Amino acid sequence: MKLYPKKLNSVEELRKEKRMLRKKTKEAAQDDLFSFEQPGNKKNNAQQDEGNNLGDYIAAFSGIMSSRSVVDGALAALPLILRLLPDAKVKKVLGNVAKEFAGGYLKWKGIELGYRFIKRYIASRKKKHEEEKQH
Repeated sequence: MKLYPKKLNSVEELRKEKRMLRKKTKEAAQDDLFSFEQPGNKKNNAQQDEGNNLGDYIAAFSGIMSSRSVVDGALAALPLILRLLPDAKVKKVLGNVAKEFAGGYLKWKGIELGYRFIKRYIASRKKKHEEEKQH
């Protein structure tokens, strides 16, 4: 039984083949990272996209309308929005969304910590003021 289609005669040839295969799989993984295409050749996917746009819009609309929160609605619309954008812009959009999310979280955390600090400061001032009145 033949396990591999190529005949490799030495360990060095095996290493070269292994490096070549790793390089190909890395390139394929990077190309498909933000792709919503289904497996198959691009010609069939292009034909499916032309006929499937209405279904995508209906699915996205029903997902948005049936969502319980704004976040759920945004997540329902995200695949359609990303499909409409060119591939080069998808990474940029996702990067901007990630930055906005992280920045918003940091702002919220700063406000929360500031509020706690002010609350403790006021409580300690009241306690100190009451102790001074008692003496």
